[in-house]
Amino acid sequence: MRWRSRRNPAPDAQTPPPAPGPGAGPDEGPSEAGDATRRHDEELPPNAAPLPPPPVRVVPSTDAAVPGGDHAGDADGAGDAGDDDAGEELFGGPDAPSHDGDQDWTEAAAQVRAEHAHPIGAPDPDPADAVEPTDAVEPPAPPTAGPVEADPAVPVDADPATPADDPPVVVPPDTRTPDTRTPDTRTPDTRTPNDAPVVATPAAPPPRQRPDGDGPLPGDVALSPSDVAAAARAVVRRALEEDLDVVGDVTAQATVPAGATGRARMLVRADGVVAGLECVALVYDHLDPRVKVVTTARDGDRVRTGDVVAVVSGPLRSVLSGERIALNLVTHLSGVATLTARYVDAVAGTGTVVRDTRKTTPGLRLLEKAAVQAGGGVNHRLGLSDALLVKDNHVAAAGGVAEATRAALEGARGRHVQVEVDSLEELELAVAAGARDVLLDNFDPEHTVQAVTRLRELERDHGRIAVECSGGLDLSTARAFAEAGADRLAVGALTHSAPQLDLALDLDGVGPPAGGTGT
Repeated sequence: MRWRSRRNPAPDAQTPPPAPGPGAGPDEGPSEAGDATRRHDEELPPNAAPLPPPPVRVVPSTDAAVPGGDHAGDADGAGDAGDDDAGEELFGGPDAPSHDGDQDWTEAAAQVRAEHAHPIGAPDPDPADAVEPTDAVEPPAPPTAGPVEADPAVPVDADPATPADDPPVVVPPDTRTPDTRTPDTRTPDTRTPNDAPVVATPAAPPPRQRPDGDGPLPGDVALSPSDVAAAARAVVRRALEEDLDVVGDVTAQATVPAGATGRARMLVRADGVVAGLECVALVYDHLDPRVKVVTTARDGDRVRTGDVVAVVSGPLRSVLSGERIALNLVTHLSGVATLTARYVDAVAGTGTVVRDTRKTTPGLRLLEKAAVQAGGGVNHRLGLSDALLVKDNHVAAAGGVAEATRAALEGARGRHVQVEVDSLEELELAVAAGARDVLLDNFDPEHTVQAVTRLRELERDHGRIAVECSGGLDLSTARAFAEAGADRLAVGALTHSAPQLDLALDLDGVGPPAGGTGT
């Protein structure tokens, strides 16, 4: 009977907790731009001095671009709402000047400068305060003889083609009443006129500590060494039968003298992590017990190009006949261990573990999962009979994620239950129905932060909830998911897409027939 690990039942699996109260609704989109932007023609407080006439820019032609005048981005910085009003919010509403070439650029520049006297998105000042805008400019000095310098807002080298004989621009004298109000002591606004309001992005939650230090989370699997050894023997036997049939290695029989002996070394040709070395000895034990195998490394060792991981010696025909089966198994399993180690290295220090899936090679599942462990990863369930994983098709069949979660918990009989969700709404429903281990399917890192943040709020009422991420994961994104707060990363590529680690079995000695007899 095949060994199975005991699973810890999900906490409170038989008595799902009551559904949490309604959560906070989604953030509202930005308000209408006209409500948040002070227009140039807006009525000033009774004691405020009139606004100065806008300075005139020297612009060479109607198709010249005002620096920073392209505003296609989101007004709220989030990209979820307000896209259609972004331009209106930046330039004061639907009546503001456009940048499509139909509006004189001098007038447009003056309008932008006038609107920026009140920062976008800030509340209108109380008339009783009557303070000067933080970015107000000093009144210009009366004109003197000769040409007046151009507006400093225009770059000096922005118009190399300006005709030298353009008439100078004269600024009218300042006729305003001197300002006697109390100087403004507020912190100056350092934004440029075209800055959109900054919306804070939620910070990633700190890494969560595993409940038992380095021990397994509920649902992780500990392989039985005896089960792995039995699976390896079965795989080797089938592989040799497939390769040799009943005739044997006809090439070795034709070219290698009967009774010749030899020695071969298994060499590493690329850096990586080795796994499956036990299979080398099993191949030759089954093929010819006279062949001696000495391993010089252990599964999980990090190896470098040129390292020797095993030495095989004995009857030369048998050494060569078992070469390909031994290499097929060791190179494949070492590739799984090497890829796993790369993911483990990518999330080092975050507290997140890398876990495999059931996307394994038929017949090789236990060996591949042992290779994942050799690379530093963790195993998910061994088969469908070990634990319950509620996926999208189960949800569809049950009529919803809440219904599927409750049904799974009722039918678990002590087995671990994990529920896959593909939205924050499904996450809330699954936890309310009793899920204490959720799999976020195809969430990106940003939405993972939101999900983990919400889960930590729910944990106040429901206790510890484990979270795993799957979909969209590769070596370039693994750390972002880990830093977003995931307990586990489910990586199917560990077993279905791992490249082989390059190894070779090279003869380094051929001797005479052993004892002078044939084989």
